[in-house]
Amino acid sequence: MDSFSNSFNSKNTSAKELIRKNIRHALASKNQEPLPNIDVNQPLFAPIDKPLKEFVDNFRKQGGRCLLSDKEQFLNNVEKFIQSQGYNAILCTINYIADHLRAKKISFQNVINANYNADLAIIYAESLIARSGSLLFTQKHLLYPSVKNLAKDLLIISFTSNVVPDVKHALANTRKNEPTGQLPICEIVLPTKLETLENKEEYTPISPRFNLILIY
Repeated sequence: MDSFSNSFNSKNTSAKELIRKNIRHALASKNQEPLPNIDVNQPLFAPIDKPLKEFVDNFRKQGGRCLLSDKEQFLNNVEKFIQSQGYNAILCTINYIADHLRAKKISFQNVINANYNADLAIIYAESLIARSGSLLFTQKHLLYPSVKNLAKDLLIISFTSNVVPDVKHALANTRKNEPTGQLPICEIVLPTKLETLENKEEYTPISPRFNLILIY
């Protein structure tokens, strides 16, 4: 065995002995300060003072766009948004918005059609999660598996009363609102935040742009 191998084995043995010594010392030592008892009833997170502000801040931070609107003006705001963006193909399954679009002679589809590629999908969010800025959707309102792959732009309608602190509260509210008391199929989604190239954002149905009209 050469001198290099002897030196390596010697160092390796010394390192192992040092580890064993430290373990023996740790086992023999007594903790002078006992660990405090854990309060299992203590909330995991501190309460949120202003859930609405926290949600809007986090939603925008993730790349979402949010407009606050009163109940009287929100249908007009939906119409203005559609006209300002110049959408050619719209998917809408929210009945009271569909009625308004018909009255204004705005063309749209109310079912998913494989031969109809929507530019905009108008959908409803059941819960808005303040801590993350994410949104909870259920098939009860969507009638389809996911908000992804619907359109490159999403126009989401919801209410300030739907803002909850966290996922736990969002799921509890969803279960409570179900006649059967069972939790329906849910999807929790964060807005898409794209890395811009030359100040140009390329949204797709897989990574859609989130536009939220929040009614108070």
